[in-house]
Order: sequence, then structure tokens, then C-alpha cells
Amino acid sequence: MKKLLAIVAAGTVVLVVAAGCSGGGYKAHPFKDAPDIDSHPLLEIINTKRAETQQCGEETITLGADAQKLKWSQTLYAIAYEHTLDMNKSGIIHDNGTGSGKQSDYTAQVQNLGRGSTHSERVRNNDYHPVHIKEIATGDNNATHVSTVQAIITYWLSDPEKCKKIMDANVTEFGMAHIHDDQSEHKDYWTIDLAKPAPEDTWL
Repeated sequence: MKKLLAIVAAGTVVLVVAAGCSGGGYKAHPFKDAPDIDSHPLLEIINTKRAETQQCGEETITLGADAQKLKWSQTLYAIAYEHTLDMNKSGIIHDNGTGSGKQSDYTAQVQNLGRGSTHSERVRNNDYHPVHIKEIATGDNNATHVSTVQAIITYWLSDPEKCKKIMDANVTEFGMAHIHDDQSEHKDYWTIDLAKPAPEDTWL
């Protein structure tokens, strides 16, 4: 039986820094099929971890208890869920965040790309305008890594590069998605997008 959840997990990492714009005749087609979720447990866990000092490899990062708490973004959640669903349906996990280019690659289909979508293209297609954005995308069949939100955040923080992305002082909001599918190769598929949006009066 397939379950649809929205949490986070372990494995491959991709970092993308992009600035999006929707001008010049470009038409965005935001992804609208992400299921409703309760974001409060995710907010509590990630903000608690960010308030603690984390050892990210050789770098010690302390944002402190007074650090700005991340907010939940429905748009970032849609971006994350779109990619998670594509990984689940296609079975393709790319460490650079590239979509499969198959029917399940929503942005590639609606924008007629003829190839796999990039992270920045999914961001733009969902009409999100970041000044700073990062993504971690994962497929993992080791249930010990993904059984709970707490466990997966802890696992991510144990990896230096993932830890730095979670602890990035420049991001202000996030969205994350998880699909568990017992019938698929990787079982669990996860994506988290963390970003700082650009002020609306700067959008092109």
C-alpha cells in the first residue's frame, strides 16, 4: 500500500543557488497536486535543531536560540513534492537535482523541455522568486534512516554538507516532502527546499 507523507530523509544531496523570474512572456504552471499536510511537527524539529550548535564536519555552526525561525512555505513544499513524486514514479535519483524528463517530471512536461527539468526550472515554473535557495533530494531504502522526522534530521546533520544546508543562516523558509512506496525500488523519496524569497517589488 502506498503512503503519501511529507517529512525528510537521507542520501543524495544537491545544492542549487538560483534567482528566478517569470517575465519575458514566460508562463508559470505551478504544481498543484501536493497533498495537504500538517507542517507543525516539521517546523518544531527543524527550528529546534537550528537553535542548537551543530558540528558540520570541521565547521561548528551556532545560529543560537535567537536565530530567526524558519517559516513553512507552501510553494517550496509544492516544489519539493513535485520532485519527490518524479523520483518515486521514475525511479531515477539524480545527485544534481535533475528531473527524469519522463511523464512524471511535471515541469519538463508543462514547459515542453524535451529533457529532465533542473531545480531552477522547477523553482521558476512554480513562480517562486528566491535570492537564495538550496535543495536536498534523496532516495533511500534503509528504513532506519527514514522512520521518523527526528531520525532523518539527525542523519542529515551527521553529514557535513547536508548539515551546512540545514544550518544555513541565509534561509528564512522551507518546504519538504516525503513519499513512502513499498512497491518501488528505493522505498522512500525525500526532498527539502530551503530559501530566502526576494521582495515582491524586485520581481521581474
